[in-house]
Amino acid sequence: TASRMEIPILLAVWLCMRTSEILGLTWDCVDFKRGTVTVKKALVRGKNNEWIEKTTKTTSSTRTISAPDYILEKLRAAKEQAATDYVVNIKGNGLYKRLKVILRRNNLPDIRFHDLRHTSASVMLMLNIPDMYAQRRGGWSTNHTMKAVYQHLMDTKRSAVDTVIDEYFYGLVSAVGETPQNM
Repeated sequence: TASRMEIPILLAVWLCMRTSEILGLTWDCVDFKRGTVTVKKALVRGKNNEWIEKTTKTTSSTRTISAPDYILEKLRAAKEQAATDYVVNIKGNGLYKRLKVILRRNNLPDIRFHDLRHTSASVMLMLNIPDMYAQRRGGWSTNHTMKAVYQHLMDTKRSAVDTVIDEYFYGLVSAVGETPQNM
């Protein structure tokens, strides 16, 4: 289960792709020479519960993402074994169910597959990636949705920010002769 899930998890958390984009990704969208993944279609459930291929959610969702060598190597190996044009050949609630098994087996918090995209957005926030770049990578048409829905504070970054603020103010009070001990 873990090996079949490695690529979809990496695409969600590292490249900030939606579940439907991962399911709709075909090998012609992976450019090994340029080192990119182009998101231009999605695989979604139709009215009669059948799988249909459609365009991305918004025009901003159609995008080309630079893929690191780590992911490209995983994709190369998967392509050699590929039985279909789709990069990820797991349908239905398969991604969700398989992720649940991995989480349970490893005593990890229970999350949805889509939450990996939230993690990606939050990591970009933690790394101080400018909004325009994060928005482009994730395919959001506005930064409002990215900020209001997807980006969450991380405790480690929050602690580091608190330290920076404290050091700044300690510097100010020490400049006037005050120390925390005699305040």
